[in-house]
Amino acid sequence: MQSKLLSDKELVKICMAELCQKTGFDDPTKLVQRDFEFLCDAIESKTGVLISLSTMKRLFNEQFSRLPQVATLDAISVYIGYMNWQDFKVAKKQSSFKEEPSENFAENNTAEINKGQRIKPFNYLMPAALLVIIAVGLMAWLKFKKPLPPNFDKAQFSAVKTTNNDIPNTVVFNYSLDEVNADSFFYPAIMG
Repeated sequence: MQSKLLSDKELVKICMAELCQKTGFDDPTKLVQRDFEFLCDAIESKTGVLISLSTMKRLFNEQFSRLPQVATLDAISVYIGYMNWQDFKVAKKQSSFKEEPSENFAENNTAEINKGQRIKPFNYLMPAALLVIIAVGLMAWLKFKKPLPPNFDKAQFSAVKTTNNDIPNTVVFNYSLDEVNADSFFYPAIMG
């Protein structure tokens, strides 16, 4: 068994394997489009950082010549439970004595990462329960909130005659409903 320090590229590989493990994907090489979309959405929901599908695919397929942006690596690291990319690197480098990586991404990394740890159902139930509570609270608030009074007395209306004669009469109407609280307005037709 040969030991060495992990390179940044190997750390990205391990990070992606942990991401798969956390989200329940057994084999990163078998991810399809909807799986990548799910991962992007999950990371954005938890961290607020949007990672594009193409970036996610490049990370999983190790198709990058230089290290991806730190913001991208930070978001993935936060999603899998670290404070940021640097925290992830420090944690992994402290336990970096390992065998040479094999060519098979899934076998080498998913087996070595967090040996003995299992995905805890609590990790999924807590956010789901929180979302349900927020949704119910929002629906109750919308149902029981009192509408603002319409303030009809704040409506402004004026008419200006444009001719000096009584007939034919041309009138310009001006109105302002800016301070009136209502969802729609209509004027009744005056038949005379």
